[in-house]
Formats: sequence, C-alpha cells, structure tokens
Amino acid sequence: MDIEGFIQEIKTDPLGRGYAQMSDDDLWESLQQTNRTRLCVVNSRQLLEWIAAESRYMKLENAAANVSLGDAVRSVVKAAIKLVDRPDTLLDLTQQSQLGMLNALQLSGVFSGDDYQSLLNLATENISRATEINCDDMDKRLMIYLRSINN
Repeated sequence: MDIEGFIQEIKTDPLGRGYAQMSDDDLWESLQQTNRTRLCVVNSRQLLEWIAAESRYMKLENAAANVSLGDAVRSVVKAAIKLVDRPDTLLDLTQQSQLGMLNALQLSGVFSGDDYQSLLNLATENISRATEINCDDMDKRLMIYLRSINN
C-alpha cells in the first residue's frame, strides 16, 4: 500500500475527479470503480490463442520468407516467431522493446491495424483508481482516517 501516493492523490486530484467535494463514501466509491485501464502481461497460452486466430501465425511465417521486406523487418518477424513458439513466453507491452516489435510488425504491414488493436485489447485490463495508485489493499476506515488528518 502506498500511503504517500494516496495522500498525494487526494491532495492534488491529478485526474480532476473532484475529491474535495466528495463525501467519504463517494471518495471510497470513486476509488473502487473499475474505470481505468493498464497494460498487463500476456502469457504463452493467451499469445498462442491470439496468434492462431485470423491466420496471424501464417502472416509471420510468410513475412519471414519474404526477402522484399528487408533484413530489419524479417529479423523482427523471426524474433516474434521465436517468442510465440516458446512455451514460457510472457509478452509485456509496457516494455518499450516489446511494444516496438509490435509496432514494427504493424507498420511493415505484417499485421493489420485490427491485429495490432486486438493484441492491445488482450493486453489491457480494467482496474480501479485504487489499484492504479497502489492502494487497492487499503480499507475504508484507513482511507477516512488518512483523509481526515490530511485536509
């Protein structure tokens, strides 16, 4: 639990949620609503299911054999194939290198915009603001107490 992060959240209200005007119950409810998103890790099973759909694996295989794509793109394609073929793969699109690989596959035409978006959707989870600021384990009584001593 990030108590300092919570105090900063209610003092600065960075998203303009109107914390200052909220009752304790409204603040608690606002923090608990799952109306935020974040990228999460995609595991091997999820990635394999995704790549099997819409002929995506064959898109990679065909691109790997297509010398007109050039070595740079084909290298990314081959790395993507290795990533998918490994049983212990974790795809983490919060990592710039892994997101860059996905961007390269889309920009080069190996994957369509729909393919790109569907993988982003798979790697996105809905969370609460409390989770986002690392306070999802805070109980309501502590929240009320911290709010009262920091007003």
